[in-house]
Amino acid sequence: MRKITVGKIEDIKMAAPLTTSRNKYFDNRKENDIKTPYSVCRFLYELLSPAISRKKTLVIDVGCGDGRLSELFMKRWTVLGIEQRAIKKSKLSNIWSRCDFLAIKDIEQSHAANWTKDSVALVISNPPFNNKSAGRKLIPEVFTKKIFDLLGDNVPLCMFVPMGFRLNQRLGSSRWRYFRDECKAEITSIISLPLNLFKNVEFHSEILIWNIQKLKAHYWIPEKYLQGKMPSEDISLMRGKSTCRKYT
Repeated sequence: MRKITVGKIEDIKMAAPLTTSRNKYFDNRKENDIKTPYSVCRFLYELLSPAISRKKTLVIDVGCGDGRLSELFMKRWTVLGIEQRAIKKSKLSNIWSRCDFLAIKDIEQSHAANWTKDSVALVISNPPFNNKSAGRKLIPEVFTKKIFDLLGDNVPLCMFVPMGFRLNQRLGSSRWRYFRDECKAEITSIISLPLNLFKNVEFHSEILIWNIQKLKAHYWIPEKYLQGKMPSEDISLMRGKSTCRKYT
C-alpha cells in the first residue's frame, strides 16, 4: 500500500494555487480597463489581414475602448468601433460611443443602416470578461451570441475569452450546450496567451477565432510580439485625426 507522508501532503497543498482557483472570474476580474498590449494587436493584424476578405469593406471592433486592437486594420478596411462608455480619446475615427451593443434598439436605430452584414470582413473584440452588471454570465459569451445573431453564423470573429469560456464547464452548462448544439459557427483557430499578458492582472485566457479557414488550428504568440510596443512607423500610416461620434 502506497504511503502518503506529511511532506507529500504539504506538496499537494502547495500545488493548490495551480488549480482552477485562478479561474474564479468573479473574484479575479478582467474588466474594461484592461488594455490589449500593442504588440499583440500587431500580431493579430499580421495574422488575420491576409486571411480575411479584401472585397468586404468593414471591420467591427466591439467594445473598442481606445481603438488600439483594430486601428491597424484601417490601412485596408473601414473600421467601426462600438463602445458603451463615453470615450475621450480614441485611435479610431468612426465610433458609436455610448451605444449598447447588446440592445437591438440601439443597433437598429444607429448608423447600421449604412452597411449590411455581407460587407463585414471581420469582427474583433477584447471585451471585459465580467463586470457587476453582467451577473453570472461571461461577457464574451453574451457578445459572441449577439454577433452571430446579428451578422450570421458565417461571419469571421476573433474574440479574447477566459479559459473557462471553452473549458472547465459542467455537463449542465448552458454555454457548453449552446456552442455544442446550437451555434453553427466553427472555431477554426485557437491562440494561447500567457497568464500575465495583461498589465496588473493574472488571468487564464486565450483568443478564439471562428470561420477563418485559411489559418492554422493553433498558434503560440512569438516572443517578438510579447516585447515592446508597436513601431511608430505603423502608427503614421493611420488615416487622419481621430474623432468620436457620440451615440444618443
